[in-house]
Amino acid sequence: MDKTFDAAEAEGRIYARWEEQGCFRAGANARPGAETFCIVIPPPNVTGSLHMNEQRKRTGDVPISIGLGIHTGETVIGTVGSDDRMDSTVLGDAVNLASRIESLTKQFEAKILISSTTYGLIAGDPTIRCREIGLVNVRGRGEPDTIYELLCRHPHASFQVG
Repeated sequence: MDKTFDAAEAEGRIYARWEEQGCFRAGANARPGAETFCIVIPPPNVTGSLHMNEQRKRTGDVPISIGLGIHTGETVIGTVGSDDRMDSTVLGDAVNLASRIESLTKQFEAKILISSTTYGLIAGDPTIRCREIGLVNVRGRGEPDTIYELLCRHPHASFQVG
């Protein structure tokens, strides 16, 4: 691996490819008539983190690992500030549940966990593979929720696992 890896250049190249493929288009890959929703993604520079992990492995350091928790629901976004400083945040029960699910990724050694609500929206998609983790009591919620591990997504409906 090149020691002069330029994360900004790589991210620009990857973003351009995703844009070219329509990944950010509203409704991209959605079933006809499907409800729209928003997914909050991790901070930028994930490709830099991947490169950094290769370097950490070579030097004997522990790799950095992130987990994602995804839930679907209504949220409120707010932005305050001035030209010199801006701050945005997202509020709501859906955000809190996604955060609680994200905290379970370590316990279940999973990279991406999703709620039963989100699973219900993608369950019929033959290009997405999930594994049921089970019924989990999430801190701050009265009722337990079934969570699923998102295993992979393949662009072709003919994709078969195993």
